[in-house]
Amino acid sequence: DYLPRAAWYRQFQGRALGPDLELRRGIDGVSGATLTARATTDCARRVLAVHRVLAERAEKEGAKERATPEAPAPEGKAETKAKPDGTPPPPAAEGPAPRVPPKGGARPPEEPRARSGDLR
Repeated sequence: DYLPRAAWYRQFQGRALGPDLELRRGIDGVSGATLTARATTDCARRVLAVHRVLAERAEKEGAKERATPEAPAPEGKAETKAKPDGTPPPPAAEGPAPRVPPKGGARPPEEPRARSGDLR
């Protein structure tokens, strides 16, 4: 396993997601470690892309909350929101939330079973 020097990693600091965050454009490669340099650069781009999506989503949700202020729920009572058509939501169920199967009607995965020869 090869680990580039700290100076090489410092070139990622402060970079934004863009065309300069690519090998041989704004990121210098590592001699003899092309796979490491490529994987690290790809990973940095993915992390910044996910961060951008989550930040945009949080901004949209924050804008919605600022646009529609709600009165706080009375103490001891759960906060409920009316549906878009104005009808009240169903009462909250007590206890754990039901498990929702994945789309397509597939069943949730079963617990792995011990096989002969497995370590215990």
